[in-house]
Formats: sequence, structure tokens, C-alpha cells
Amino acid sequence: MPRFAVLLAVSLIATACGNGGHRAATTSGGSAATTAPPAATSTAAATTPAPAPATTAQEPAGTGAAPTGTAAAPPITTTGGQAVPAELSRVVLAWSAAINRNDNAAAADLFAKNAIVAQSAVFQLVDKPTAVLWNDGLPCAGTVVELRMVQNAVVATFVLGQRPKHQCDAPGHRAGAAFVIEHGKITVWEQVPVSDTTPAPTTPTEPTTTPGGPVA
Repeated sequence: MPRFAVLLAVSLIATACGNGGHRAATTSGGSAATTAPPAATSTAAATTPAPAPATTAQEPAGTGAAPTGTAAAPPITTTGGQAVPAELSRVVLAWSAAINRNDNAAAADLFAKNAIVAQSAVFQLVDKPTAVLWNDGLPCAGTVVELRMVQNAVVATFVLGQRPKHQCDAPGHRAGAAFVIEHGKITVWEQVPVSDTTPAPTTPTEPTTTPGGPVA
């Protein structure tokens, strides 16, 4: 399944957004970081975070158009036993919107100082310039199609699409990311596996009726 660009892989949980995307995340497993939800944690996340790269690879110039490959995405749904608090969902949606319009400064503002980000490696965003570079390294935009609470994290599923001035390698695929948010800031961003298929719609069962009315 797709990854989420310079983003970092992690195994956690999932339900049913590619290999480098929004990379809200790929659907492969990844690593857990510090305050990340205590689901299955990989050894990569347990190691001391490596310093963030001084530079990021130059992404091929895109068309600058709005994200594509997401028109057929279903509306956002919320699942799980615990509702996603509005103040947490607002942060996730604001981050996604900033990535989709290629506003890396706005996306970086949503991360706390020294936030941990994990995909195929673990990094610490020691300051805003580092956070800007990391967010700029994500090749895909993404439409949020599901938000759910898993322990102390908001798990978002994205349908990936083209991002301005970047080249998405998995448009139309699904990827996932877990967000630990404290005091309105993202303290942990972790790639998590999600199903890369669209759930089949359920057809309500029609009640069997008789001339006297519905069967009891």
C-alpha cells in the first residue's frame, strides 16, 4: 500500500487514505512515538528520535491545481465507541486543509515544539523551520473521509490526491495517520495502517409485510 512521503510509518490500528502521501500515511505499519496511543509499537519508535533532515528532496513541480482523485470520496464519518471532540477534529481538518493548499507554514503552526513525527523513521520537529520542511516533504494532498478516537489519538483516514507543486505517487488510494493533540497542538503524528478499499454501502433490510401490516 502507499506511504505518505517523507512521513513516517507506524503500526497501530485501523479501519477501513499511499505510498508516500498526504501522506496522511500509508497503509503499511509504522512506529509509535512517545505519547502516541499505546497500541502495537514498533522498535523504530522506541529509539531516540533522529534529528530532522536539514533539507528535503526537491519535489517535482505539480500543476498547481486543486487536489484531484478525491471527488468520489464519501462524506466524513466518525466511528468507534468514543466521539471525536470537536476541538480535536478541528486541528486535524485544519492541518489537512493546509497541506492540500500547500501552505506549509500554516501546517507547521499546528505542531507543538519538539513534536514527534513517525513514518518510516522517527523525527523530532525542534522548531518551526524544521516543521515547515517536514510538511513540505509530504507529496500528496488528502481528503479526510473518517475520524475516530483510538485511546488518546484521533485516527484520520484520507483519500490521497495531487498536491500543488508536488507529485503524488498514489492518488486515489487511502492512507491513515494518528494525531495526539494537546492544548490545540499536534504533539505526535504517526502513520497508521488503514484499509485501502471503500466500504461497500449497506442495504437496509425491508420488513416483510402482510395485509395486516409489518410482521412482529
